[in-house]
Amino acid sequence: MCGWGEEEPLKDATSSFVHQRGSLLRRFRSCVPLSEAAIHHLMQLPNLRSLIFAQGPPRTIPPSIFTSLERLRLHELAALPWLHLLASHKEFILQNGSAPATSHVNIRKTLRYISCPLDTTIDSTFLSSILKFRNLVALRLGTYCYRVGGCAFHLTDDNMEKLAASLHRLKSLQLKQPCGSNSRNTTVASLISISIHCPDLTDLETHFNTLTIVGDIQRLIDGGYGRNSAKCELRRLVVGYIPLKVHGEDIETIVVGFKVIFPCLTDFTDFNGHWRELGSKLRD
Repeated sequence: MCGWGEEEPLKDATSSFVHQRGSLLRRFRSCVPLSEAAIHHLMQLPNLRSLIFAQGPPRTIPPSIFTSLERLRLHELAALPWLHLLASHKEFILQNGSAPATSHVNIRKTLRYISCPLDTTIDSTFLSSILKFRNLVALRLGTYCYRVGGCAFHLTDDNMEKLAASLHRLKSLQLKQPCGSNSRNTTVASLISISIHCPDLTDLETHFNTLTIVGDIQRLIDGGYGRNSAKCELRRLVVGYIPLKVHGEDIETIVVGFKVIFPCLTDFTDFNGHWRELGSKLRD
């Protein structure tokens, strides 16, 4: 690990260092841009498990890359194109005369952890790449929406259903710290999709609408959606700055709804104090 910034002497020294590393290298992190040759060398190290990049991919890509990579953190927005490249990279088939073809393990199967840049916008384009990594156990975009000048969460309930169904091995899902803009694109329906499809989930941050939360939950209860389905064991839901302005009987309706969605839920991580009464009622 070395450096913060784009100092040319560090780039040369770090690139030279990378070239000297052999098959024993398992983890590498650099916030200094590397030469294209150094990136190519990293791509083909057989035991590289963890990688943190702050730059975009090179102009040319070898046919077989990152055959053992499990953890990928894209540190800067300039590095985000790696996600699309790795999601679309074709599996390498080695032909050896008349011998059967050998299929190299593709990075879409080996990756378990992805962390994306702080300024990433979460939309259908981003989702189309993420859904290719079916064995993910952690997807993290932990930041504040104000960094991009407004709410950066643009997924819908249908998008969240696809995400949860495709990435059903998830244990941690952080889709940015929920902001106060009260996203109209997702409702509590997205929460129950996650709870049903991702049984191992224990960590969740996502946006959902609370302007219509009472009616949304009442429809969920009346329709019996997911009532008899197995659900995750999430105990604390991060709601961040999502506003919640409900009183009286509506509080009780929401409590019942959240017990259906997350049967083990006992509390909320709340930064505005609006959810404290709801949390206390969950624990009663």
